[in-house]
Amino acid sequence: MNLRVLYALAFLLLGLMIGWIVSRLVFPEADGLAALLVAFLGGLGLGVLVMGARARRGSFGQNPKTDSDAAPVSTPEPLEPVQPETAAPALAATTIAAQTMWSSSRLALTRKAHRFSASARDFGKYDAVRFSVVLPPEWFKQGDAQTAPQLETRAILRSWANVGTFALVMFLLSLGVYAFTRLYRIGDFPISFLGDEAVVVRLARDLVRNGFNDPKLGWFPLYFDFFFVVNPLISVYLQALTIPVFGVSIEVARGTAAIFTVFGVMAVALTLKMFFGARYWWAAVLVLALTPTWFFHSRTVFDTVTATAFYAIFIFCYLLYRYRSPRYLFLAVLSAAAVFYSYPAAQLILALTAVLLALSDVRYHLAHYRVWLFALPLIVLLLAPYLRFTLDHPDESWYHLRSVDSYVVKDLPLGEKMSRFVARYVQGISPLFWFFPNSIDLTRHRMLDYGHLPLFVLPLMLTGVGICFAKFRESKYRVLLIALVSAPFAAALADILILRLLIFVIPAILLAMVGMEWLLNRFAARLNPQLVGAGLFVVLTAGSLWVMRDALINGPTWFRPYDLYGMQWGARQLFQVLHQVRAASPRSPIVLTSSWSNGTEEFVNLLMPDDGLIQTRTIDAWIENKLALSRNMIFVLTPSELREARESGKFKRPVKIQRIKYPDGTDGFQLVRLEYVDNVDEIFRIEKEERARPVTDDALLNGETVKVVHSQFDGGRVQDMFDGDKYTLARGREANPLLIEIIYPTPRPISSMYASFGRMRSNITVTLYPPDSAAPRAYVEQDLRDEDIPEITMQFPDPPALVQSVRVEIEHLDSPGQAKVHVRELQLR
Repeated sequence: MNLRVLYALAFLLLGLMIGWIVSRLVFPEADGLAALLVAFLGGLGLGVLVMGARARRGSFGQNPKTDSDAAPVSTPEPLEPVQPETAAPALAATTIAAQTMWSSSRLALTRKAHRFSASARDFGKYDAVRFSVVLPPEWFKQGDAQTAPQLETRAILRSWANVGTFALVMFLLSLGVYAFTRLYRIGDFPISFLGDEAVVVRLARDLVRNGFNDPKLGWFPLYFDFFFVVNPLISVYLQALTIPVFGVSIEVARGTAAIFTVFGVMAVALTLKMFFGARYWWAAVLVLALTPTWFFHSRTVFDTVTATAFYAIFIFCYLLYRYRSPRYLFLAVLSAAAVFYSYPAAQLILALTAVLLALSDVRYHLAHYRVWLFALPLIVLLLAPYLRFTLDHPDESWYHLRSVDSYVVKDLPLGEKMSRFVARYVQGISPLFWFFPNSIDLTRHRMLDYGHLPLFVLPLMLTGVGICFAKFRESKYRVLLIALVSAPFAAALADILILRLLIFVIPAILLAMVGMEWLLNRFAARLNPQLVGAGLFVVLTAGSLWVMRDALINGPTWFRPYDLYGMQWGARQLFQVLHQVRAASPRSPIVLTSSWSNGTEEFVNLLMPDDGLIQTRTIDAWIENKLALSRNMIFVLTPSELREARESGKFKRPVKIQRIKYPDGTDGFQLVRLEYVDNVDEIFRIEKEERARPVTDDALLNGETVKVVHSQFDGGRVQDMFDGDKYTLARGREANPLLIEIIYPTPRPISSMYASFGRMRSNITVTLYPPDSAAPRAYVEQDLRDEDIPEITMQFPDPPALVQSVRVEIEHLDSPGQAKVHVRELQLR
């Protein structure tokens, strides 16, 4: 079998499919002919690049391994010398004029012998672009000297007879199906573009603008500020590759991440082909294409998706090192670093995987210690960013665990922590979690009535696990088991969620494909491999298209509500409307509610970054206090906020501008103009007097119940100030200074106070009251530092011998007047 035939056809088909999808995404307004041109050029370009690279290695038509299913190749007879008179027809054939197959004002398709060409005029910034491809001569039936050879259908079909060729063509077609199911209407499903996706794209855009220099984290950082934590985010660089070319949009961001997953899927398939001898290795691409949780998340910008794709590549590279050549160690190390810097949970998963692989293949590693010595500088270099980050942020790992409410950092007995770990680990590897619909995960990360993995994978996976145990002495089977047991490790340190477990998909599908191959070899060995493969392709492709169709048609109404505690729907739809509103009202201030999604400010920074007249606040700010309210100000409210505004009695009848409905047809976002009622000043005066009254609560302090008189809070509890955890807090409603008075049941000596607050410059006044009628003693300290979590320790020189009560006043210097003072911790000693 001549591989030129395969590559000319397969890459053309693959390029046509991918090119059509990309053309529809990049040029949505282009006509069909222009889109076809982009698709055709993409297919030709892909074929030329790959075939050109192979031609330079002299590999066309050569197969380094014997294919037992291949047809025997006959030995060609010696060539006879060409006589001058016989050379004339050949020369005449080469002088056949080019035939115009189709042409228009901008596009022309021509043919000259075996060469097919496409020419385009006024293509983007180019006056003319021309691509051509030469098809294999054996596909053609030779004509006379004046006619071009004609394509022969039988010759083309005969080139598909080889089993190896058939598998490779199926692989390329499967990649086309996978790419199509990832990219088709990628902005429509998942229905919510979340803040966790927007922040990755915004970081990439800022990184490109700053010349890949982060003001806080330096040149080419691998860690980034991710909301309230600092995370490894190598996916930022993937987005940075496409932003300069295609700009910033939801479709481009998701498309970039989805296209990268193709490499992870290819790594899974090639692992099965090269190391497990699977005949139907290409089917892994389609199984991943229809896997519900992978279909869902591979169409998003979540960093866990990038980590999962890199993990598949790492497994492939490690097996290259283990079975092909020790020199592939450098590639394995680089892929491991990519996993390590892609997602926080992936760091723990990779660490456990590396330890188990080191133990599993210790003899092999020791036998090639020289390669490890050469790789050691690379390992140290790749670990340098992590070591630097650990030194600069020694508490970040603890804070990250605290932010996900991990039991590891809680004050619990060791036995309790161990039992929780075991319970969560079992849950993370349980078939009940993976193969059946569950309500554990948030609705915005699930597909209704689907398990995370398709149910048919379960028996195949169990078969694969059994095979791995039966062949445990072989390293490659141990690698699959190691990946399987490592995947739930990080998630077991906190609550089990699919985003922390997504890497599990890779070993699960690998094991399932090993099991499927074993079953087919046992029960379908007598069937024609091409027929079995064609059946697999049809069934799996139909399943992939069905999952995509179901998601696009029914997905928008699978789950409710659509607000912060549900789907967080509306980023794409809302900002499409806001762009229209801004065009119609260029000087109108816009107040976008921040109550419908996490990180709404990230949407503004990403989708309307240069609009200085838009802010994210809730209507509560105008309900609780009288703020500036102009007639041209536009409020974007949720239905509940609009109802709250009406019921407050402080606004006249809202003037509705536009309404955005939720996917189920109910009222969603409301764009309105608001105006205070005439007597609003009197209403606010009465409410302010009511809010200024301190309230009294009980709190447990050093094992003793004390009375706490304090200004009113609108967040947290009194006990949060005394629980020894600076990441829990009580937030003052509006008092500035904030009053906190602690009354002890029995007097005690007090000589100092430790306190931590939210970010602010402050003035602290502490007054100690003795139990008798003696005069109280006051102490004042000012903190003008600009820190995220300011901490102070006040010493009280010459304090009263015993103190009955302590009055603490905390003044927010950055916000004179009303302010929300955050008190994280308060300890009197």
